[in-house]
Amino acid sequence: MDVNQEKSYLNHVVILISCVLILCVAAFLIPDITIYGYEFKKVDFLKDVKHKKKSELAKVSSIAKEFIDKCPAGYTCIEDYSKDKKAMHAIFESLNKENALSRMAFFGDSFIDGDIFTAEVRKILQEKFGGSGVGFVPIASEIAGFRQTIRHSFSGIDSYNIIENKGGEDYAAGGYYFTSNGQGNVTYSGITGNAKLQDLKNIQLFYSTTTSARFLYRMNGESGAISASGSNQIQSAKIAGNLTNSITFSFPSGEGTKLYGASFEDTKGVIVDNFGMKSNSGIALSKISAQNWSEFNQLRDYKLIVLQFGLNVLGPKTTQLDWYVKSMVELIGRIKQACPKASILILGMPDRSVKKDGEYQTMSSIPLMIEAQREIAKKCGVAFWDLFSGMGGENSMISFVNNKPALANKDYTHLTFAGGEKLASIFTKTFLHHFSNYAKQKNQ
Repeated sequence: MDVNQEKSYLNHVVILISCVLILCVAAFLIPDITIYGYEFKKVDFLKDVKHKKKSELAKVSSIAKEFIDKCPAGYTCIEDYSKDKKAMHAIFESLNKENALSRMAFFGDSFIDGDIFTAEVRKILQEKFGGSGVGFVPIASEIAGFRQTIRHSFSGIDSYNIIENKGGEDYAAGGYYFTSNGQGNVTYSGITGNAKLQDLKNIQLFYSTTTSARFLYRMNGESGAISASGSNQIQSAKIAGNLTNSITFSFPSGEGTKLYGASFEDTKGVIVDNFGMKSNSGIALSKISAQNWSEFNQLRDYKLIVLQFGLNVLGPKTTQLDWYVKSMVELIGRIKQACPKASILILGMPDRSVKKDGEYQTMSSIPLMIEAQREIAKKCGVAFWDLFSGMGGENSMISFVNNKPALANKDYTHLTFAGGEKLASIFTKTFLHHFSNYAKQKNQ
């Protein structure tokens, strides 16, 4: 072989190796994409030979966990930071009474919006303690078509909420109010075939008006009217009639009239109101005046208030949450004053995955938020449930996404309805465990 031919072969080898290296680098750098239905994923050729790193999750457990009672294996138990270890007694006492009405309110972000998670909590607890109905539903909602526990449509309605914060100081309920911009119409219908949700019972309309107003409704083929008198307080009106599968309200426009929502519920058993709102950090609830908190609770008489937040506060690079602790402590102080007969339970942040080095993994700052929420519970003397541990801890969101059927969406943040059912069953298992212990001690 002459020298020139040898150089030619060498050049070909160099070119081939270079091409392979370029392809490898490109395969590593290219983001995950889908083309014509085919999914292309980033490739890390060194993944299997890398030294496996230990978990990078921050270790910040400085607050000792204080449980209501002994926590058995297989449970993520509710922690009680009240001085007398009775943070959950208001709801437990209500559930322990025959024929009592036990209302619960879940305030949260997009994690529970659309009645995800709370739908299954409601179902399990109503089967255990009785009751029926979906509870409170706002006049309008951007996820009305997504929700599966009531059929809901509306027109001619303007919406105002604590996130956009463009409506002044009249927020109530979950942090919103509505007005009619001409002839507003709202229709609610039960879920046919669901024994607990198909009939709309004991319907009440919630509103405030500084002048006299007249609201029309139609159900069971007949028309009716609500004559509202002017008042500075939030009011409610009961609709005549036993039950219906569907009701339509008509609201004329009028200054000084604020509409909040309607409730559909039994006269006993468990009622669960869902107040999920996307982009809510929890702090936004402080835009509801103390007076409105109190007036709305006087109409609803909650026995349990659950606060589920964290997703809209934490980022991958978050290093301190003192400001959040301070704001939430102030908010819970306001809620305790407005709802003195309610138990308060904080749900810790769920798992959330972000992509790092080409792989999804738990956001490393999540333990910081969980510890902040535990600190809030301790400062306020309320209960806390570690939702992160309840769903499986580190990288549990990945298993939720990869499950068949999927228990979470591919944003690695939000649950599917199936995921909501699974997590709700875990939560209610613990909730009922603590209630059972309470009932045994009480009844002895």
